[in-house]
Amino acid sequence: MKKRLIFSLSLFVSLWPLALMSYEDVPQARPGIYGSLKNLKCPIQILPGHAFGPIELDRNLKELEDLGMPIKNVQNSKNFFIVGEFSIGLDDQSKIISIEAEIGDLPNCLVFKKLKLNKKMSVIKLSKIFDGCGKSETLIGGNIIKCKGLTINTGGWGGQQKTPSLRIISN
Repeated sequence: MKKRLIFSLSLFVSLWPLALMSYEDVPQARPGIYGSLKNLKCPIQILPGHAFGPIELDRNLKELEDLGMPIKNVQNSKNFFIVGEFSIGLDDQSKIISIEAEIGDLPNCLVFKKLKLNKKMSVIKLSKIFDGCGKSETLIGGNIIKCKGLTINTGGWGGQQKTPSLRIISN
């Protein structure tokens, strides 16, 4: 019994840093819970490799302030912020390099190439709509499908994610 307890404790202590590292790799802290719909207007246009709604890649944080959406820092980082319902990743020059949101947390007015997307769409249907999507890859905490200019992520945030998230990235 004592050996089992010691083994369990040593396993927990050795795996805990790994769990923290994987959490740090997740740029958003559930914007749907911590974010806000304030000043988010429909339709929300999805432009892979360029923009997600009003937020565009290569803009800086100061330009985001003009959108009027609340901006919150994530994990005291200079590279990750919540802007309204979106998670924003910045490079070292404070330029936006990724924009992410869980589609279920957004208003039901997502548009891609004049096609209105239902925020309850499955990952499979989404991967057939966007250009250049590959096969689903299993990662720690969920799955990812890489497409041209975006990724479709599922099952993240410790299984808390209810609907797929879309992450806009540079082409």
